[in-house]
Amino acid sequence: MPEDNPPINSVAALANVSRFCQLVITAQNRAPGLPGMGCFYGPAGLGKTTAAVFGTNKFNACHVEALPFGGTKKLLEMIVVELGLRPTRTVSSLFDQAAFELARSDRPLIIDEADQILTDRTIEAVRHLHDKTQVPVILMGEETLPQQLRRWERVSGRVLTWVAAEEATLQDVDLLSPIYAPRLTLGPD
Repeated sequence: MPEDNPPINSVAALANVSRFCQLVITAQNRAPGLPGMGCFYGPAGLGKTTAAVFGTNKFNACHVEALPFGGTKKLLEMIVVELGLRPTRTVSSLFDQAAFELARSDRPLIIDEADQILTDRTIEAVRHLHDKTQVPVILMGEETLPQQLRRWERVSGRVLTWVAAEEATLQDVDLLSPIYAPRLTLGPD
């Protein structure tokens, strides 16, 4: 790797990072009795996962990336491990572990690639985690995630805020250019 291009490990305060953080803040500060689920969605490549990583660090959230295999048990195992616990063997005991630790720690739960867990059993387990713990649960996925979630009325009815990731703005370009092209001067055009 050339010495004049050192790696940069930072996250610029882009519009989608701000949108995601505001989504978590809204869910955390909701009025009593309101649901605390959120949905952050949009096409691939808009920085949703980067925004979630920033939010994970900012809010001390439990962040997992759902997988297209393993079902409910695998998702709960990943949550339990991310919470710093040793997973038990059964789905019901994994659920209890996750629910207890989320409620105790009051950490938001962020599930990236939520499109991968849209089965009756798994999405209902996520809803029950929300209901039992009352922590914010943020589901992230592709642009069709809101329409897909409407299949489960008890889940979509608990989504307090739906936030779409958007294309980069000119302000975003101004923030990114020193990181990715430090030797170039970019004009507004």
